[in-house]
Amino acid sequence: MRLVGAAVFLSMVSTSVFAGTWVRTTSHKVTGASLSLLLTDGTVIVHKPETTEWWKLTPDNTGSYVNGTWTQIASLPGTYSPLYYASAVLGNGKVFVMGGEYENSGGTPVWSNRGALYDPLTNKWTTLAAPSGWGNIGDAQCVVLPNGQLILANPFDTRMASLNPSNLTWTPLAGAGKGDAFDEEGWTLLPDGTVLTCDSPNAPACEKYVPIQDRWFSAGSTPFSLEDPSSEEMGPMVLMYNGKVFATGATATAHTAIYTPGLVSTDPGTWVDGPQFDTSFGIKDGPACLLPNGHVLVSPSPGFSPPVQFYEFDGSQFIPEPATPNSPGNPSFVGCMLVLPTGQVMYTDHSADVEIYTPSGTSSSAWRPTITSAPATAAPGSTFTLYGKQLNGLSQFNAYGDDTTNAENYPLVRIKNNSTGHVRYCRTHDHSTMGVATGGAVVSTKVTVPGNIEKGPSTITVVVGGIPSLSKAITIGSGLAVAPSAVAVLQGTHKSGTLANIVNGTGSGYKVLSAHQTNDDYSELTQLTFAMPAGPTSFSEATFIARMSGVGIGSDTGQIFIWNTKKSRWDLFQSQPLPESGTVKEFDLDLSTKLADYMDGSHTVKVGCRVISALGNNGRKYGSFVGAVNLSKISYSLNG
Repeated sequence: MRLVGAAVFLSMVSTSVFAGTWVRTTSHKVTGASLSLLLTDGTVIVHKPETTEWWKLTPDNTGSYVNGTWTQIASLPGTYSPLYYASAVLGNGKVFVMGGEYENSGGTPVWSNRGALYDPLTNKWTTLAAPSGWGNIGDAQCVVLPNGQLILANPFDTRMASLNPSNLTWTPLAGAGKGDAFDEEGWTLLPDGTVLTCDSPNAPACEKYVPIQDRWFSAGSTPFSLEDPSSEEMGPMVLMYNGKVFATGATATAHTAIYTPGLVSTDPGTWVDGPQFDTSFGIKDGPACLLPNGHVLVSPSPGFSPPVQFYEFDGSQFIPEPATPNSPGNPSFVGCMLVLPTGQVMYTDHSADVEIYTPSGTSSSAWRPTITSAPATAAPGSTFTLYGKQLNGLSQFNAYGDDTTNAENYPLVRIKNNSTGHVRYCRTHDHSTMGVATGGAVVSTKVTVPGNIEKGPSTITVVVGGIPSLSKAITIGSGLAVAPSAVAVLQGTHKSGTLANIVNGTGSGYKVLSAHQTNDDYSELTQLTFAMPAGPTSFSEATFIARMSGVGIGSDTGQIFIWNTKKSRWDLFQSQPLPESGTVKEFDLDLSTKLADYMDGSHTVKVGCRVISALGNNGRKYGSFVGAVNLSKISYSLNG
């Protein structure tokens, strides 16, 4: 670092020691890595610049990315081999790429308008056409809005288009009010769903896109211009945990700025001057990311020249951090940062040296995602819906100027086996929102469990931006059955409530001997065992009525089982579709003609019920017994 005078230097850089550490990934086979993207199954894919090659890093069974496994995945279609382009992970888990400032062109800009879409499930790239009439795209801006729509800009003018991820159709947008072309801008998604940018040709003016109005509004101006006037380059902007945006500059005067949004989406908000880099340093394109400790990791260099240096911005000052092995020869623009689920950062620089940064410090509990509803059991290969708060995190976490976009504001789900300690990530998809900082709202994501996951008692955790939720218990089994957890005995007894407290409930003609759940793969049932009166060996009538319901997501099936004492097995007595939204479905079980098969020598009868969910073992279904053991045509009911 060049010193510009002790007073300026000390005001900008902390003299305290707060050093993170770098370590190189092991067993890597990739010979060059640029853009990195975090997929929703916990793997990372990286692109070898100006080639069709993509590589995947899978964490090992302890969750380590440093010791993970590299494998080559499918290549881009044909000869599409871009450098610096728009990219994003969509809400369905697929990967979008479009454009290319360079395309295997030997350093000559080509402004490609080619594109492709990657499906991790099939490991295939398919060609994706550009918006109609867009002959050139290059290093375009893009962002996924809270509703899942992807917005793409044309950097040569003010045109915008929206991609529907379901049918892959483009819709032109008006984007009215934009003050200048999108060239070299970076975009930052704000908690209210608007998109902030600092203008490049019109610096220091800033603007904000309000999707609901399809219009740009003024977002004030930075106190000093952040744009490099010769190249029109800008530095990255990162939404921090305090709701403010930290924007870095590319000018020789090395300014930064901090933005506070207004109270409503059309308010301009306010800017204040931030700390300065050394005056020979700035970020003319380059990465930044939000760390779990709340700091922003940045990497300025002297213009387009080396060396690159690393700092953590703690909200008021820069804290120097160690360099990577390639830092002496690297400018800032070759870097790409990606926050990993471990809270570490992957850094790529177009070379084979993929580095992992481990920051110091801890996160605030207020920044955690929270699980509000998750299954108690799940089957390998099943899919369920997980509900929670702040599942998308409070930021997009990763940023650049305009050349790289790899936001990760979506939840990852990992399951850790209690016995082995092994960690597996599930695939998340179809999130209810792609917004950031969703606060107290309950949001959701679909979770697909790996088919080859280890079975047994485990824990489930949501992680976003490297910050994990508190874990919940989950048992991985092979069935899709959900055992109801509570039964109440309302007629014929004086006991009601949970399974545990209705045991020994007595009515006229029977006694509840036990009430419990089984957990084996075949008969995960809520069971009730009844003692019939000693004496007669048969009854004129014996009937149960079971009542069950769905909860509004459809395709659930209720099943009633009777224990066959002669054959020592559960017999499926009835199986019927359940209604939705809590409406009760009644099942009549007339046992009169076969009671001898179902009553043992101790005059006991066992009845079981469960719910099969087509959506997987989501733990939110329930069933109950109502019904009646009619002895000499006298009814006694079990209700729930």
